[in-house]
Amino acid sequence: MIKSHTNLVKKIAWHIYGRTSHAIEIEDVIQIGFAALVNAAQTYTKQEGATFATYASIRIKGDIIDHLRKASNLCRTTIKMKKRYNKALTTLQGRLFREPTAEEISAIFTEVVIAPGADDAARAVFAKKKNLRLLTTDGLADAKAAGQTIRQVAGGYLFQDKDNGFITLGDLKVVTKRAPTEQELSDLMFAWTVAKHVKSNAIIYVKDGATVGVGAGQMSRVDSTRIAARKAIDMAEAMGLPAPLTKGSVVASDAFFPFADGLITAAEAGATALIQPGGSMRDDEVIAAADEAGLAMVFTGMRHFRH
Repeated sequence: MIKSHTNLVKKIAWHIYGRTSHAIEIEDVIQIGFAALVNAAQTYTKQEGATFATYASIRIKGDIIDHLRKASNLCRTTIKMKKRYNKALTTLQGRLFREPTAEEISAIFTEVVIAPGADDAARAVFAKKKNLRLLTTDGLADAKAAGQTIRQVAGGYLFQDKDNGFITLGDLKVVTKRAPTEQELSDLMFAWTVAKHVKSNAIIYVKDGATVGVGAGQMSRVDSTRIAARKAIDMAEAMGLPAPLTKGSVVASDAFFPFADGLITAAEAGATALIQPGGSMRDDEVIAAADEAGLAMVFTGMRHFRH
C-alpha cells in the first residue's frame, strides 16, 4: 500500500512546495509527506466511499502544511487550503475512527476482547461466539501504583517490584551545554515512556511524536543503538525515503550509557537529543561526547528495566 502511493507523496509535496518561500528544502518536504503516508497506512480503515488515496492525500497535505506553517513559509491561500483539509479530515474521521460496535468486532476473527466495561447488549453479542472471551477491567490500571511481577525461571519463580517509575519535565536535569528544544523535550518524554515497555537493553528513536527505531533485548547497549538505527534505514529504503527518520530524532536509553560509544552511534544515526538515567562512572566522558557532537542530553535520575 505504501509503495504504490510514493508518487502521490512527491506530487503533493512539489505542488505545495511551489506555494512557499522555499526556506525549507524539497527533500525535507517529501520526507514529511512520507512520514504522513506511513501514519495514514497504519490508521486507515477500509470504508466504502473513502479510498486510501483520498484519506492519505488529506493526511499528507495536512502534515506538510502544518510543518511549513510553523516555519512561516505559507502564503494565505495555502493556509485557507489547510482549513479545508482539516474539515475534510474531520469528516473522514467521523466515518473511519468511531468506536467499533460489538457486532463489528464479532464479525472478524476475535478470541479476546478487553475493555473498561461492556453493557448488556454488547455482552449478549459476544456471548453468541463460543470461543470469544470478554474481559472487563472496570477502568484502566494506575501505571504509578505499586505491585509485583512474576517471571518463571529454572527451578522456581522470580518475584520483583513492578516498574512504576514516573517522571515529569521538572525531574529532568540538563547536563549538556545545549538544552533541548520544546519539540525535543516532548519527543524525549514520549521516548522515555516507550522505553519502559521495551525489553532491556532498550534504545528508542523518536521523531515528531512517533517511534522510528527500536533496539531491544541486547546484552550490549551500543548494539541496541545500532539495531534501532539499522531498522530505520531498512524502513527508509523500503519506502523510498530520502533519509532515515532517525535524522533529527531523539533517543531514550532505559539505563545509563556505560561508555560514549552508544551515544556516538546515536549521533551518527542523526539523533539530536538524548534522555537517560545517568549514574555511570563515565558520565563525564559521555557528557563530553554529547557536547562535542552538539547534542542536548537530560538525566532522569531513575531507570527502567524490563526482563
